[in-house]
Amino acid sequence: MTEETFTDIAQLAEYYHDRLTPAFRSYLLHTGVTEETIELFQIGADEPGGRIGFSCDEDDLGGDFTGRLVFPVRDLEDRVVDLIGYSPQLRPKYKTLSGSTRIMYNRGIIEPSDPVFLCDGVLDAVLLTQHGHAAAAVLEGQLPARDDPDFAGKEVFLVFSGNYAGRRNAMAVAGMVAGTARAVYVVTLPEGVRGAADLFALDEDAQLVLAGLVDQARRERRFERFAPDTRNVDAFVEEVLERKEGQSQGITTGFPALDRQLLGGLREGLYLLASTPGMGKTTLLRQLADQVAATAGIPVLFLSMEMSAFELWAKSIAREMELPAVDILNGRIDAAEFRKVTLRYAEVLKRVWTMEGNEATTVASLSERAMEVHNQTGMNPVVVIDGLQRLPLSDSGPGAAIRPAAGREVEVCLALKHMARRLGCAVVATVSLNRESRDSGPSGLAAELVDVEHIADVVALLRVAGSRTGPDVAIAEMAQDPSRMVLEILKNRNGTTGSLPLLFYKVTGRFVEGSHSTSP
Repeated sequence: MTEETFTDIAQLAEYYHDRLTPAFRSYLLHTGVTEETIELFQIGADEPGGRIGFSCDEDDLGGDFTGRLVFPVRDLEDRVVDLIGYSPQLRPKYKTLSGSTRIMYNRGIIEPSDPVFLCDGVLDAVLLTQHGHAAAAVLEGQLPARDDPDFAGKEVFLVFSGNYAGRRNAMAVAGMVAGTARAVYVVTLPEGVRGAADLFALDEDAQLVLAGLVDQARRERRFERFAPDTRNVDAFVEEVLERKEGQSQGITTGFPALDRQLLGGLREGLYLLASTPGMGKTTLLRQLADQVAATAGIPVLFLSMEMSAFELWAKSIAREMELPAVDILNGRIDAAEFRKVTLRYAEVLKRVWTMEGNEATTVASLSERAMEVHNQTGMNPVVVIDGLQRLPLSDSGPGAAIRPAAGREVEVCLALKHMARRLGCAVVATVSLNRESRDSGPSGLAAELVDVEHIADVVALLRVAGSRTGPDVAIAEMAQDPSRMVLEILKNRNGTTGSLPLLFYKVTGRFVEGSHSTSP
């Protein structure tokens, strides 16, 4: 950055600090932040009126910090290099001036301090520091450099959210600093307390409670790179309790019956959608992506290995206008209605990133793009892949050319499963089956999935409905509009299997849930 840029950001920090309204100040004081701390950290706000987190358009994933507290980010020379906007109610919870939320906030306190506290929330770091604990916040999956010398020879205490995602992030951070730190400890917060800020807001004796938790961590919670599963029990319990209270829910697909089958919708893991060509996999997948973005408000990264972004966009517009996609592609539209629909659909596209796959697209590059979406939105995207069999891992390697196709698919599925686990997201991918398998019915189609079904969390087969599924029946059924289809859940790792009836309006490219028989 130039000196002019540093000056501009510093002036912007002052601007937001001057806009800290009584409503925001009251919120901070209620959480335990003192007036002195507000000044020390130069905490500001962007609030034209109303309560914190409620005046911002929640559909806006970029732009200003309206409705948020604003925290300046300083480098080691104490220059303001970025701004973090935070709201406990809005999504994404964090936004930054730079567009990246992979930030270590209050980093400068680490080098001169011992012990050091790391947490996963900005307010957590502020309150811990206020109470005499040198604390930095590791935001949105940011990891310290492996064996960072600033941690050398020190005690490092991790005070992360108590749920499973928080615990897993804590373990990842611990693994990065354990090589140089004298010792790394994981502090387990009381049940229902989501972070240090919660602890200070809920308990008048929070300082004494935290001191006790730190002592307990020193005795029992020292991080080891390889340790028994007992270290995860608290996080597992918290995750189940959150699900019981509805705090941890699946992502709706926009298909209610499918959501029920999936125990609430999509969750972290690998989902495979298989069928023979021409059954509507791409159409169903694009509709599902649009519904996730529109209904759930979750970002979607859509990788197409065959169709262009324009063709996919045309499919979506055709579905909304109830026209054949070819009419959109050929410009046979009513201009006024077309503009109205595209304007409405543009709101959905704020949450959709479409990648056109090519020879350079790999699982590794897809993972990088998913992290970029996360950094921009503050949310884990649903990653959708149309054409799993065309997606390579990374560099092909010397043995790639001689490996059978099934072997490559297994490797790609394993890599996608690991990506889903690492990023905490749902990955949904299509698998194309041979037309010849249709002659032997669902059992023949399912047999093609044997090599990869053990890796996936959910495997679904899209097929025609009917008493048999030979090629003549398939052709006759697909000629109908709507066609009677079945989404058959062949595997559901954490739920039940079963068949869901669908109607496929092929001309306009729309799937709806049906009520016909699903018997093969």
